[in-house]
Amino acid sequence: MYTISETPIARMITLDKDEIIGKIIRSQTHFGLDQVIRAKQFILSHNRDWIPNHFIDIGANIGTHLVAALLGAGFSEATAFEPVPELFKVLQENISINHLTQKSALFNLALSNKNTILQIELSPHNMGDNRIVKSNRLSKHNEDLWEKTPIFTATLDSITILKKQQLYFLSSDDLKSALQSDACYMVGYNQSTPVQSQLIEGLNKNNTLAWIDTQGHEPDIFKGAKKLLKSRIPLVTEFWPYGLARAGFSFNSYWKYLKNRNIYILSEQPQSFSRQDALTFFKSAVQQETESYSPHLDLLVI
Repeated sequence: MYTISETPIARMITLDKDEIIGKIIRSQTHFGLDQVIRAKQFILSHNRDWIPNHFIDIGANIGTHLVAALLGAGFSEATAFEPVPELFKVLQENISINHLTQKSALFNLALSNKNTILQIELSPHNMGDNRIVKSNRLSKHNEDLWEKTPIFTATLDSITILKKQQLYFLSSDDLKSALQSDACYMVGYNQSTPVQSQLIEGLNKNNTLAWIDTQGHEPDIFKGAKKLLKSRIPLVTEFWPYGLARAGFSFNSYWKYLKNRNIYILSEQPQSFSRQDALTFFKSAVQQETESYSPHLDLLVI
């Protein structure tokens, strides 16, 4: 079942079974809006040449941050990736009912370090906590009991969207053929929508913000996003030690991609966050994780 709610900036459809993000939105609060605005304002305070043009949403869920960027923070266009089919359908609808189709390119796949098919485990009550299965050595949330489903993955480096190019959904057979041939493949919004977005080719650190929230899969995304990292565009990335550890990643597997960048905790007053700060937090957070407590941070990298 679904509910349509009015938030301060948009109409949003949520799944009734979602007890976290959906519940927040159904209380007429726009989840993610404050975070996107804070990131925008902080980047502007450090780079007067930066303008909010292109928003890249990796792990888009139902589109809360994408809609916040386009309707609440002044971004002009967006590209989003969401692998879970049920959530992707809601993402499509939220883009449509807010008249953002012409500004959005949506991909029904996960970003990773290779073009392949992987399993994702689905939280039964938190639709924002779906995780690509890499390891099962930790299970503090009874993840072993969660439903699992196959999804398509691709590297960010293998995907290109050109301005005004028509993109089409590819069938499962088409995707499998693309995977087998190691070819680039694209999954666009629908069969008649001209996509006004530009990704990878022409990435510009002065007009783009990437938002990465993938429940511990971030190191593999970084590994497949060399062009994005080389461009040094500002990005916000989730830092969830338990999610990383459950996926089999060490602290260094994550942090090595952020070295030589200025890193801040994204909060009301962003604070500088050093490697030592991060390592201390990583070690303690993994130990402190419980079924009802998941210490994590959003990091702003500029």
